[in-house]
Amino acid sequence: MTIISRLLARQLRAVFRRAGIGKACGGYGPRALFLADGNTLRVRGMCHHAAVEYQLEQRTEPVQALAPLELLDASEGGRADPVQLDFTTTDKVTASWVDKQVPVVLEFATSAPDDTLPACPSLPETFATNEPGLWLALREASATTDQQPHRFALSCVQLSGSSGKIVATDGQQALVQAGFTFPWSEDLLVPASGVFGCRELPGDQPIQVGKSEDWLTFRIGPWTMSLRLEKESRFPDVSRHIGDPTAATSHLRIADSDGDFLNDALPRLPCDDNTNCPITLDLNGQVLIRGRAADQSRATELALSNSRLEGDAIMVNSNREYLLRALRLGFRDVHFYGREQPVLCDGGGRQYVWALLSPESPIPSSRDLIRIASIQRHADDTSGHPQPRRRKTAVSEPISQSPSTGEKPVTKVKRSSASKRPSPIEQAIAFRDALRAAIVQANELIRSLKQQKREARLVQTTLASLKQLQKVGV
Repeated sequence: MTIISRLLARQLRAVFRRAGIGKACGGYGPRALFLADGNTLRVRGMCHHAAVEYQLEQRTEPVQALAPLELLDASEGGRADPVQLDFTTTDKVTASWVDKQVPVVLEFATSAPDDTLPACPSLPETFATNEPGLWLALREASATTDQQPHRFALSCVQLSGSSGKIVATDGQQALVQAGFTFPWSEDLLVPASGVFGCRELPGDQPIQVGKSEDWLTFRIGPWTMSLRLEKESRFPDVSRHIGDPTAATSHLRIADSDGDFLNDALPRLPCDDNTNCPITLDLNGQVLIRGRAADQSRATELALSNSRLEGDAIMVNSNREYLLRALRLGFRDVHFYGREQPVLCDGGGRQYVWALLSPESPIPSSRDLIRIASIQRHADDTSGHPQPRRRKTAVSEPISQSPSTGEKPVTKVKRSSASKRPSPIEQAIAFRDALRAAIVQANELIRSLKQQKREARLVQTTLASLKQLQKVGV
């Protein structure tokens, strides 16, 4: 009798799906291969470009059978309850388990493997061990690819053996991650896979990686995954688009608190183009980010009270998704080389670069725009110098909003006395914008109050510890 758990059935099915097994052509098709030699059970899935094997130490009768993936679908569960698999009858397997105290018995047709079955990829002779962070790096690299057909292999991830780097690009953004060890010297291309970073795989164990003739193999605990190498495609030279951070003319230093503020506010900023998701970054003494919807006459502006610009003033148009991606990757320094050159984020052995939008038609500043400012935190300014004053330009006119009481900046809408009474639609749009601003400001205030509460608890804990020490001294 062969035994697996319902939780393992769920994990196997999830990893198979992410690897494309059961959906892509070739391999075993929508079947899993069960192999047991008396002391070890192996469960394999395979398609044209991927192979996955799970190895389980278990004393069982010898088994060689192909069973449909519906077996895993039917028996999967969230707990480690046992599933008994009886392969003793020819051409079928009987699966039995208990679901909510109700016995379940199902039969599935099986077949014996023959010579027409493709061989499982052979294991590499040499493996290199990497930290668990390799899996996260591969997941982020896969998220930077483009699955549409191109002249270059933009659907692949490049693993450079000589430099230990993982490189990925979709033609508009590129991510380079260094610090890994690979047992080969050349640059390899492997298709981006959903199996990278799969949560069903162990996330706290070392990862072994190796290369055979046509396959790249990863081993994590009891799991072995092989991906077919892409040998005929070309990969673009990403390095020529990555500049020297010290050569940049403008440097945006985003404070941590402003990074949290942007993660919440930037996706809510109005947008008039859901394809490019444009925003205007106006860096001129203050750090301002503007967006505007197609049905709005006024722009909405985010003011980063704790961030600063070093170098030349600059105004650029960018896809907000790339700035959000940089923030979520942990970058806080953004380097600009001009209004049309790619933007660079560099730090921690990683480099993230993206292309700017056309500098034409930036979203201008105006006296009646809606401004939402992050809460000012003096501790975030690591330079110890006050923010420089914003210089007036022909494109943008600043709005004076500096509350002397230390209260949160509020939106002030100025209208000319000669202007006509707004229509009901314009009033509704203004009301909607005001609600958006209120939501963002409320979230920022809640975050600040939570931080103050944590600090108060820390002070109380420290005082209690000091009192205990005084008693011991007495």
